[in-house]
Amino acid sequence: VDSRTFRPVMVPEEMMRTFLPEGGTAQGDKREAFPRPPAPPSGVFTLRQRVLWRDLDPARHVNNANYVAFTEDAGIQILYARNWSIDRMTAAGFGIVAREYHIEYLLPAVLNDQLEIATWLSDVRRATAVRHYTITRVGDGVLLARARALWVWVDLQTGMPIRIPADFAADFAGNIATT
Repeated sequence: VDSRTFRPVMVPEEMMRTFLPEGGTAQGDKREAFPRPPAPPSGVFTLRQRVLWRDLDPARHVNNANYVAFTEDAGIQILYARNWSIDRMTAAGFGIVAREYHIEYLLPAVLNDQLEIATWLSDVRRATAVRHYTITRVGDGVLLARARALWVWVDLQTGMPIRIPADFAADFAGNIATT
């Protein structure tokens, strides 16, 4: 990361020679472009979060791990907003786990930035759905990061995937994007 612009930069060749194994490629394989999410539905859920001192790393911008924490918070808060508390899911015998998580960091957030985390579902299948997230700085509307997680519904007794409960699916219908 360029310390002046906070934009990503190429890893210096000297560092590559020092840390890569003999014969390692200088820039590695080209990574795939982050998948474009479907447009948010009318029932997109948003959560505001102010960047606190504890969220920062030594470079004085939000530590990358905290972007994941922000999205996890939004994922939990939408459950409560749709009347699906952890206690209710436990009583119903199921939980939701994130089997895959992908995040793309675009620009840093800094102390006292007000962030808006938006989240919605797509690609709902029998036992899985993709949960999308965007993290935007409220002051200027700039997209700072986006993420996607593959959620899997599991039986709490067996740990095995289960069909998404019909009442749960009905309560989240407005949060599902059409693809």
